[in-house]
Amino acid sequence: MVVSTTTIYIFVMRETSQEDIAQLTVPIQVKSITIQITSSGKVQPIRNVNISPKNVGILTRLYVEQGNKVKAGQILACMDNADIQVEVDQARADWEQAQAKLAEARAGNRPQEIAKAQAQVDSAKAKAVYT
Repeated sequence: MVVSTTTIYIFVMRETSQEDIAQLTVPIQVKSITIQITSSGKVQPIRNVNISPKNVGILTRLYVEQGNKVKAGQILACMDNADIQVEVDQARADWEQAQAKLAEARAGNRPQEIAKAQAQVDSAKAKAVYT
């Protein structure tokens, strides 16, 4: 008798639990869900990088703002190069003058220079004879 009582009890429990599960379940549905989270705090960058030029100067253009993402090799800013441009112009003028002197040396002496040198030689010779 004990065996049949236990069997009935398990059978009744199974039926009750299956009915409860059916009432608690729903079919799966696919939906887009937007979640908005409000919180307070401070946003920290992954890595801080301080950027400073080799030479002190004035910025003439700034291509990025603080917080922008940048890539390696990207131009961030332009500095005033007036001082450097003066040096470049002077170097270019010196180079052009050296080129002109080289061309003159390759072309040989001009007749006027030869005549002037000959006059100096004659003058020096004359001074040497009279002294």
